[in-house]
Amino acid sequence: MTGLRVAAAAPVAHRRPELPPQPSRRGRRWTTAPVAIVVGGLVGLALLLFPVAADWVSTIGHDRAIAGYLERGAELRESGRADELLAAAEAYNRALPDGPLLDPYSVAVADTDAGPERYRDQLQVGAGGVVARVTVPRLGIDLPVELGADEQVLRRGAGHLPGSSLPVGGAGTHSVLTAHTGAPYAALFTPLHEARPGDVIEVELLDRRLRYRVTTLETVRPDETASLARRPGEDLLTLLTCTPIGVNTHRLLVHAERMPDEAPASSNEPGVAADPGAGDWLPTALGAWWIPAFLLGAAGVVRLARPAR
Repeated sequence: MTGLRVAAAAPVAHRRPELPPQPSRRGRRWTTAPVAIVVGGLVGLALLLFPVAADWVSTIGHDRAIAGYLERGAELRESGRADELLAAAEAYNRALPDGPLLDPYSVAVADTDAGPERYRDQLQVGAGGVVARVTVPRLGIDLPVELGADEQVLRRGAGHLPGSSLPVGGAGTHSVLTAHTGAPYAALFTPLHEARPGDVIEVELLDRRLRYRVTTLETVRPDETASLARRPGEDLLTLLTCTPIGVNTHRLLVHAERMPDEAPASSNEPGVAADPGAGDWLPTALGAWWIPAFLLGAAGVVRLARPAR
């Protein structure tokens, strides 16, 4: 069998496994439509959460202003200066002339000078203009009070209506405190629309804590201020704001009369305000729920609008 050759086996070709087709870069590109959807969704989400976020920020500012006022008030009590400020305010109230009060949201209300000192000098403790604190615990209202009712004061909290008695209490006094309703940046007096007779209003200034009980509520035109007049022998307080919310054609007046000093004032009773500097971190933290809500919502909008692969 000479001369025969055995053919060598041909090498086996190894084929690479086929890979799935890769998406083109053009298919992953963000086009105008999904970008517009994301931007629109984020703007809508921000507008939805803005009132909550703005009120949360405003509340922190109010708490800081009140805490600074309470700290400064404690220093004045220790030095005896608090008694002098209260005595001067009482003298101012006694010298306050009678006359109709003006609606602060219709006309610019001028300061009323009476007594030995000017209006703007009363009750000043050097704590950023804050002279008192007003609370309505059932409604969640807790605001610093400044003298005057101009727009700058009302953006920071509640104001005292010039011409009305300073909020130090006493027979024959009628103090009027006012704040905005329906403001986009803070709740302020918006919850006052849910007030009802029997609610407790508390005014704290220096070493006094005055407690008033709501007696009546009335809705009047801006020029109807007769019910804000002082009445002999009575210690009265009125909270004033605009109504209806967003329309503001009328005024909501929440009238209250002084409660006896011997009435119980335990920390568990409605009408007793808490110190904003004592253990308030938990409500503040819980009030920031809008932050994770916005982040989760933003992530959801981006995921839904992401171009298909």
